[in-house]
Amino acid sequence: MYYIAVFDGDKDSSQNTFLLLNAILHELTFEYTIDTYSCRQDLLELIRKNPAYYDVVFVDIPPEDTSAVELCRDLNALHMTARIVFLSSVTDYVFDGYDVGAINYFVKPIDRAKLKRLLYADYQSNCLSRKILVPIGAGHIQLSPDYIVFLEVINKTVRVRYEKDEEFLKSTLSSIKKYFEPFYFLQCHRSYLINPKFIKQIMRTSLIMTNGDTVPISKYRYKELINRFHDYLEPPNSHDSDE
Repeated sequence: MYYIAVFDGDKDSSQNTFLLLNAILHELTFEYTIDTYSCRQDLLELIRKNPAYYDVVFVDIPPEDTSAVELCRDLNALHMTARIVFLSSVTDYVFDGYDVGAINYFVKPIDRAKLKRLLYADYQSNCLSRKILVPIGAGHIQLSPDYIVFLEVINKTVRVRYEKDEEFLKSTLSSIKKYFEPFYFLQCHRSYLINPKFIKQIMRTSLIMTNGDTVPISKYRYKELINRFHDYLEPPNSHDSDE
């Protein structure tokens, strides 16, 4: 699934962007969802709960109004992992785009062909490439770790829990755990591996995930879980390097 957000204080304008994105993504036959926001606090609140929820956030910058640029800075301060794309009827905010790490800047009217190329390249680079081949029984299965909320051992099977779905693999947690380590999955219990980007709340004996599921925390793993989760949230440029 490809998760996209559109922020625009003008609801009519955001609807136009939604329709354009929807048409292009439908042509590309991607599985996707598009959410539109006209209230900055709504988007900030979602990112505060789950910094990795979206893949791309399109931000419309109106002329002579830098509040949308400030929104991008606030989103980055929350460690949002989504790529940012600027939309505007003027070119005044190009350098602001560099400052907030925007991957592209579209001047309205948006060039449909260029937008389609951007979406295709971004999806190929950041979604399709993040797949792993996991051994099960006598064969293998391809999984997308970014969309897995947690893995749970049940008898001699592994339950793969997604936000709204699940599947069961004939395997053991010990045999597939190493395949998820590069994606920073954390072991909170001997029977569970969790994806930290879906953590909503950490309590002393359990985790509440963003899809509403509750996952237990072993008392022996609580401290390590907290430390590793802090490491996960730490921004990449938080350490100064000596040159």
